Amino acid sequence: MVAFLYYAKFGGAKFILGFLAVLACYFFWKSALLLYERWSGEKKNSWSDILFPLRSLIYICFIVLAPIAAFGLAVEQLTTGGLLPAEVAAASDRLFKLDGAIFSRAIPFWFQESGSIQKPIFDFLAPLIINAYFYLSLVIPIFFIIFLLRDGKIFSRFLTTFFICMILSVPFWYVLPALSPHDAYFDNALKMPRPAAVEEALASYEPNSSLISFFGKIRILPENAERRFLPITTFPSMHIAWATAILYFGLRLGRSFAFFLIPYYALNFIGSFYTLQHYVVDGIAGIVVGFIAIAIASCFISESPPYIERIRALILGDIQQFIFLISK
Repeated sequence: MVAFLYYAKFGGAKFILGFLAVLACYFFWKSALLLYERWSGEKKNSWSDILFPLRSLIYICFIVLAPIAAFGLAVEQLTTGGLLPAEVAAASDRLFKLDGAIFSRAIPFWFQESGSIQKPIFDFLAPLIINAYFYLSLVIPIFFIIFLLRDGKIFSRFLTTFFICMILSVPFWYVLPALSPHDAYFDNALKMPRPAAVEEALASYEPNSSLISFFGKIRILPENAERRFLPITTFPSMHIAWATAILYFGLRLGRSFAFFLIPYYALNFIGSFYTLQHYVVDGIAGIVVGFIAIAIASCFISESPPYIERIRALILGDIQQFIFLISK
């Protein structure tokens, strides 16, 4: 349960649950309105029409919450399944060394090197970068609604891609159970000796106040006193995989979304390792996973499912009626 609550909190479950709560209120209101019209004799709504909004609520909650719950249980088992600290430390060190081999420096710590040219720039950009990364969980339900209202096929492909990303990533977490640079090195959650290259990077690492505040929000140590939970879902990055799906389907929906999505995607990608939550290779792997999931979803979904189209027609009809009423 510790792991499930940690990912629910850090993953922004409140936004997804808030979105579902708004949908629930709408669907209950719609059924109540149709029932009132039947009882008052204003319209001869069938019971099928009256119950359709409630069935739609059950359908959407199921397709969203059931995979998330199954995924959460799998992650709970993985992160609390008795992993050896030495195994986790070795996996973390491999990713750190891979970053170094590719980029010739410890990129996650490089942004905040004391006295460096880049530090003042990234100190200034810190709130923007951190919020772009942290609030992906708010961006996801926003585009969930946009896709649903604008294009049923894109919505269905996006939702399917979202869950395929999870399925593709789980095997990597079993094979390479690494902690983030923050947990493995900055906080040293495993209480194990750190590689010399890490010690050298940390010696010149000087996080700004925005990063320190962020670290306080996501720190695992207070609830991890007995090492019952290790968040080893680092490689690949789900943030980047999901952001890749939003970027791709957003651009497919309309080029105008590029003005928001491209800068946001860049900030989110940088934020994944600027916040020490990932190694750079995690983000690269996340991009690959995202595009593979997009390809799989696009192969299996060639058109919008009829049930989705009926839900869209219901919601869009009420939106058009609302716009007509307020414009009178």
